[in-house]
Formats: sequence, C-alpha cells, structure tokens
Amino acid sequence: MTVIRAFTEFTQTRFASRWIATVGALAVLFVVAASASAAGLSVSDENIKLKVGGRAHFDLNFLSADDDAKGTMVDGEPMGDPADGVEFRRLRYYMSGELYGIIDFKFQLDFAGGSASFKDAYMSLKNTPLGGAALTVGQFYQPFGLETQTSSNYMSFIERDQMTELHPDRQSGLMLSRSVGDDQGSVAVSTFRKSNSQGKSVGDANWNVAGRVTFLPMGDNTQKGLLHLGGAFALRDDASGKVSVEGAAPSNFSPAINGGDLPFDSWTEFGGEAAFVKGPFSVQGELTMLQTTAPEDTPGAEDQSVMSYYGMASYFLTGESRAYKAASGTFNRVSPKENYDGQGGKGAVELVARFSVLDMTDSSLAMGKNTAMTFGINWYLNKHSRVMINAMRSEGTDTMGGIDGVVNAIVTRFQVDY
Repeated sequence: MTVIRAFTEFTQTRFASRWIATVGALAVLFVVAASASAAGLSVSDENIKLKVGGRAHFDLNFLSADDDAKGTMVDGEPMGDPADGVEFRRLRYYMSGELYGIIDFKFQLDFAGGSASFKDAYMSLKNTPLGGAALTVGQFYQPFGLETQTSSNYMSFIERDQMTELHPDRQSGLMLSRSVGDDQGSVAVSTFRKSNSQGKSVGDANWNVAGRVTFLPMGDNTQKGLLHLGGAFALRDDASGKVSVEGAAPSNFSPAINGGDLPFDSWTEFGGEAAFVKGPFSVQGELTMLQTTAPEDTPGAEDQSVMSYYGMASYFLTGESRAYKAASGTFNRVSPKENYDGQGGKGAVELVARFSVLDMTDSSLAMGKNTAMTFGINWYLNKHSRVMINAMRSEGTDTMGGIDGVVNAIVTRFQVDY
C-alpha cells in the first residue's frame, strides 16, 4: 500500500505529468510507425504512402558579455554573466505521407525542453478547383519570409535572423498555395489565429491574414546561377492586444538584451526578399517593415514602427551549391560531392557571414536597436548530418535608458536528420 500511495503521489507531480506525456507521445509514434511497417501500407497499398523521420540538433554554448550587458535588467534582475551550457535545440519526430495522390499530411512533435509540443500538424488537399491550388489546414508556418520558410535542417546559420521575431511563425489556420510559371515561382495566402504550442486557440481572437509570392527572374540552376525575388505581407487584428518582440540574442541559450511587448490594435507588416546563387557562392537578404496602431483601451499606448533587415553570404570551399526549390521559393538540402568516410572522402565545407539589424528606435517603448554579426563554418559529413560552428556578436542599445550592451557567443551544433 505504501508503494502504491507513493506512486500515486508521484504521478500527480508536474514533473511526472510531463514525463508521462513525453513517453506516451513517443510510444504512440513508435506504435503507429511499427503498425504502418507491419501492415506494409507504403508497399502493399499503392494509394497510401508513409514516411517517418526526425531531427536532432544538439548545441554547445559558450557566452560572454561586457559590463553594460551584465547590468541589463532581465525579469527585474541584472543579467550578470551569461551562463554557458548545452541543450537539445530541437528533438523532433514526424510522420508524413500521401493519400490517394490528392492529400498530403504531416504530423511533427518536438520533445526539446522535456515536453511534447506540436510543430507541423496539417493536412493538404492538392489540385483543388480553385485554380489547382493546394488547400492546407492545421498548424504550419504562415507564408512570410525566405529564412522563416526554409527548414532549420537546411539553414546556413545555427539560429534564424532576429527579424523572424516579427513574422507570424507557426499558427493554426488554412492556406491556399500553388507553384506558378512552370514551377518558377510560388504564391500563397493564408488566414490564421494565434495558437499555442498544441495548435489551440480559444476566445475572441480575430482571424489574421498573411501572403507571400516568389519568382525567378533569372536562371533556374544553382551551379549556372539563379536570382530569387519575393515579397510578403501580414495583417493582424488580435484580441490579445500585444506581441513580444526580442532583439538579437546571440544564441537560443542566452537571454535577449533588448525588446519588449508591442501593444497593438492592428498590425501591418511588409517584407521583401532576394537571393543570388552561382556555383559555390551565394548572397541573400531580407527587409521587413512593421507598423502597429495603438489599442484605444490602453492608456498611454502609441502607434509603433519597427524595421529589420539582414544580409548574408555563403561560399562552399568544396564546390557545392546551396540547393533551391523554386516551387516553394525556399532553400533545400545540400548534398556533398563526396561524403566524409574517414578514408579520403572530405564532405562539404561552407563558410558563412551575416549582418543583421532590428531597429525599434522609432518606438515609444524604449525598445532600442539591436545589431548582430555572425560568422560560421559548416561541415556537411553527408546530406543527413553536419557540424556547425557560429561565432556571434549581439549589441543592443536602449535609446530611452541609454543602455548599451554586447553579448558574444560561440555555438557548436551537431545535427542529424532523416
């Protein structure tokens, strides 16, 4: 009886509930995958195709800061010396597939942080009567931004640029999308509600809108050369009345040294994107302009303007190119010319650099300006695994409080995905 009572008390703790939920979710994924394999759905039924995959991104973080940054207030306390550490930045498993040639689906869970959260969880009907567009419903990345749309498995840097703080990110809703011009471009428009990590949205929040268009005015081959151009917009009218915006934290492990909550009644965002690739060399850049209107029921609130931009360059010492998928206007998986095998095969080596600005000085909220620089080297052992090293410097300036601060980080990532 004592053992039973102790077990009952344990299962009621917060830690145990998270542990049980995580193990349970993993068990479900295992059973589903095993059942699919046992049933032979992907082999014996030509109308059903299934794929099981995942990714693990393990990061080692080494951080330092100047005295001004150490004195920056974070949650009411001076930040102090930023702590070094390690973490699983992402630990995901997914199942995707196709049903009868007309329905695509993907369900992906992330266990980084010790509990399960939804990432992609959607179904898509292909070739609808609406001009052949695909109709996607569920939780997915809303159509905005080149770097946001590119998978974390294929990004050239360990962290996305700080401008993605402004983008809609993953939300629950529905989207119409299709490729255009013989797969030389893409168009997508969505309506969505702000949702939690389980894809749930409850209350009187209004539906928001986002859209993106991309095209190739020049070329269609990364070795011979291509030029990508695109634009996007987002209109939000959210009953929550505010969104959190943080400046350039040099790694996910460190706190942002600038930023805050933007109260708004309506939110209008426009973005432009461009990328040029020719052989082993590529450059890429984006610009985002944001304007919010002040909520009438918030005393002292004012309209806000935020601007963010970045530029980056990449060069493969071993001659590869960044792969590009024109039908979605995103970058794709890099395949080394030769895999690392310990017997002469070297893999692929990429040098990268990025300069980024998030300018919140035209704001009454003392949110300041953040400037970030990142230099890195990526070693692709094969197309499913790589090692990344990024050296990052983030400088924040609070124009109202006169606080300047610099945080530096060296982050190493070990990555496998399949």
